[in-house]
Amino acid sequence: MNPLLLYRVISYEKKISGFRLIVYVLLGYAVARVSSPWFIIINLLGISGALAVGDLLNDFYDWKLLGENNYVSGRINNHTKLIFYVLFPSLLSVLSVFCLGRYGIIMVFIYIIPIIYSVPPIRLKKRPFFSIITPPLGVALLFLQSTKGRFLENKEILLLSILIFFYHIYIECIHIYEDLTYPEEEKIMDERGIKRLMVYVCICEFVLSSIFSIKNPVFLAGTLSSGIRLTTIRKLSFENIGKVRRNPFGMFWGIFELGVYGLAGILGVFTGGV
Repeated sequence: MNPLLLYRVISYEKKISGFRLIVYVLLGYAVARVSSPWFIIINLLGISGALAVGDLLNDFYDWKLLGENNYVSGRINNHTKLIFYVLFPSLLSVLSVFCLGRYGIIMVFIYIIPIIYSVPPIRLKKRPFFSIITPPLGVALLFLQSTKGRFLENKEILLLSILIFFYHIYIECIHIYEDLTYPEEEKIMDERGIKRLMVYVCICEFVLSSIFSIKNPVFLAGTLSSGIRLTTIRKLSFENIGKVRRNPFGMFWGIFELGVYGLAGILGVFTGGV
């Protein structure tokens, strides 16, 4: 069994690697200018463990409950095997919490959220409202966890986490849109509802980033990105959604916004100079 596919470190067919979310960890390091090698490594290992557990459980229960054909289906066919393969990445997360001390508190929630998102009876991904906001909430926590607690003393970092939350709701809508093309996937919203939500989210981010830019002009990157994305939503279709979701550098994602924030962080824009 290939662990890179089992834990979805790399993408497998329609299942996209959950480890793409590591970009938010790196963004947290950059924005808060985290320089401790100990924290950087332990935090990354802990988050990697949580992502591995989340992706494995998601694939297992998508197969068990929906009959989805993925890498886990048929390879892990009972809960005893599942627990065995969940154990190692779980230990990474647990140990990182103890090693990081007070800087690892958010890690607990990062570990728990993917579990309640995928595992019955809670399984938030089948509940319309929670299925949309849970992944973005987890992403915002990934970012905050990786700032080594500096969001507590730097409100601009906290403001950025709010924009990241709204940005990732938009990204999650792309995911839900693609799920409409697969018969076995749970249908949370119809095409019209998804596009309407994407418009609302872009408008919210546009307004918020414009307001936040009064405090720091770097937030205008969010204004520009959300404005561009707002004009692309009508171009989404069942024919191109798969390609759109697998191309984060396309105009539909507006990922340059995160790049601007990361570069600004490295230059000390969020922390008061180089």
